[in-house]
Amino acid sequence: MRRITLLLILTAGLALRPSLSSNPTPTPDRYYGAADNGPLIRIEEDEGRALYLQVSLVDDHGRSRQLLRPLRLEPAAGDDKAYEEAGPVRGTAVKVRVLFEKDDTALLWRQPSQLKAVDGASVEIAGRHLRLNEASRRAAAERHFALADKDLNNVYLRLRRAMPSEDFAELRLNQRKWLKYRDRFIADGDDSEINGPGSIPFRQAQTARTLERTDFLLALERTPKDDPPLAGRYSDGIDWELRLGEIPQVGDHLLFVLQYSLSQRRGLEWPLPVIVSGCGSRNEDGRSWALDGKEVNEISSDIEEALSLTPAADLRSLMMSGSNLPSFGIRLRRVADVGPADEPMRAVLMRLPAAVFDETTEGLSEAGKTELALTGASGPFRLEEPATDFLRILYRDGQVDFCRFQGADGGAVIAVATANLRARGFGLWRISAADKTPQSWPLDQALPPMGASDFYQDPDDAAAASRGLPEFSLRPKLAEIHAAWTRLKDGPEVDFDIDLVWDGAGFEIVRTRRSSDPDQEDWRRRIRRPVFFRMEEDGA
Repeated sequence: MRRITLLLILTAGLALRPSLSSNPTPTPDRYYGAADNGPLIRIEEDEGRALYLQVSLVDDHGRSRQLLRPLRLEPAAGDDKAYEEAGPVRGTAVKVRVLFEKDDTALLWRQPSQLKAVDGASVEIAGRHLRLNEASRRAAAERHFALADKDLNNVYLRLRRAMPSEDFAELRLNQRKWLKYRDRFIADGDDSEINGPGSIPFRQAQTARTLERTDFLLALERTPKDDPPLAGRYSDGIDWELRLGEIPQVGDHLLFVLQYSLSQRRGLEWPLPVIVSGCGSRNEDGRSWALDGKEVNEISSDIEEALSLTPAADLRSLMMSGSNLPSFGIRLRRVADVGPADEPMRAVLMRLPAAVFDETTEGLSEAGKTELALTGASGPFRLEEPATDFLRILYRDGQVDFCRFQGADGGAVIAVATANLRARGFGLWRISAADKTPQSWPLDQALPPMGASDFYQDPDDAAAASRGLPEFSLRPKLAEIHAAWTRLKDGPEVDFDIDLVWDGAGFEIVRTRRSSDPDQEDWRRRIRRPVFFRMEEDGA
């Protein structure tokens, strides 16, 4: 029987009432539940603003998967001991209800009794979860790391016996470099002291990298396909990854996304990686490829890359060199196929019909769309990539935004938002992992119903604005659809902002009250802030 640990993260800032706890203001980082192979609940101080809930699944090796998106809990009506909120699980609304015991020794999960994982399996969650001490949490972190390290060593030993000596010698050097990567990474930023070496979060980060490394070695161990395509995902097993997408209808061209450590270019103190996207063409020798691309960024970037790619004869690996790479190049090994969920966004654009541009002033033909994907421009249209799952096509009268929502099954949903002067258009397309053919997804089937009452708290205001309609837009920083209510010119101001959040299977409404108070900033942006890492130079 497979063992599963359920991780629940509560980011708490709402002071617990005296009737709920002997300590009205919760201290940071309180944990409840089982330290291993069971529910784990975390509460974190947030300056008395609100109580937040997030649910993830963690197996007995420390792998974590989100099960329930972050929720903002409110005191339950008619019950001063409980907190509740409705949130989506696989696109279906679920009402969450929890309460705290008076002596603060346990948290009670009342509703729902079960949650469903991405694979559809039911996970029991209802019950009483005891408070944990740091020793038990640290022991669990060490246990997860030991198991992950043991699995890694077993796969490494099998490769040593199976690989030709020359190939394994190269892998041994790569493994030594990876050990420095695993052990010398520290948390960057304000939390470096509590997340640095010797801390539980640091040990968990080491475990996560060990699990990733094991997956990389297992990919090397798999029997290769006969005559595999060049398209796929390639990695050095450390911090270099290349995703290639071929264009069957356009010979001798491919699309790529390359990601690697930014310390190669801007120094150790810059925490973000370099992500480069572009197009490649076959060289005259018939074997190697010349890649040209620009850095993917949330702001306009003039940084360009000229890269050379030479696949091995069996297409199980390739050598890459370029101006910002080491002088002898980097060997990247094939680790997986790519599909709609992770192929370059330009490849997604190639899959979509040219009809997605019908609401623009000029329109775009299939030939023009191909030129746009390959060169970044076609007639009045110009392509920008502010994020790896986002394309923005600019033209004289407006823009067309494409945002990818990755499906749990390897497929994807593509949202297309068109702005043409004052006119707005919006549509959704589904691309399955099996046939990879885009299918239009009607909005009344894909999105939860919305009306004025979702945007207004006062029923009279909602009634006055009832003739409006939702208007949708996309933002590069968040994998969400933003909805605005088109009210009459003299209609009441809306009370709530609405975003449609994707959980891998469906969309659900998330409402955030509008406020001029800076303390009421969008909590989802705070709870989703990235954690950056950097690697110190060896021997420093």
